[in-house]
Amino acid sequence: MGRAFTDLCSHLPVEELPSNGGVGAQVVVTLEHQTLLDGIAPATLSDGTRISAGQARKLACRVGIIPMVLDGTSLPTEYGQSKRYFTKYQRIALANRDGGCSFPTCDRPPEWTEAHHLTPYSVGGKTNLQDGTLLCTRHHHHVHDTDWEHRIAPDGHVEWRPPGHTIWQRNPRNGSVAT
Repeated sequence: MGRAFTDLCSHLPVEELPSNGGVGAQVVVTLEHQTLLDGIAPATLSDGTRISAGQARKLACRVGIIPMVLDGTSLPTEYGQSKRYFTKYQRIALANRDGGCSFPTCDRPPEWTEAHHLTPYSVGGKTNLQDGTLLCTRHHHHVHDTDWEHRIAPDGHVEWRPPGHTIWQRNPRNGSVAT
């Protein structure tokens, strides 16, 4: 029920939600420089909540995350920006290419999907059509929680491969895989 509620909330029109001082919901994830290098220790949200690196990656896909890297004395050494969202026109192009959720066997239409960075934004993924795809909330969580691999086929469609398998799969609406 929690995931269903989250799915419903994710489809609310964010431009009509309240803001505080002209700024919508923002999340600042604070981490020590060594944590950035090792990726083992937890990060801290601006309200003091401790989260895992995996949880931070999930949040990065759904909300504006501003990374704040600290040195050993808790002073910021660098900070990022939350300009990581796919634009309206990029989403339209992804919807045209993917036709909906790109995960194999999923029938969710574009309106029920989220734009996903194939290479996580947190590790240098680009917000462009070559590094993006549409995934429904269920499959978006699934690819973050498992080791499915992805690739862009020569015809431009996204293909997925489950852990431990050699066969690439794609959503049937995008034709068959030639592998």
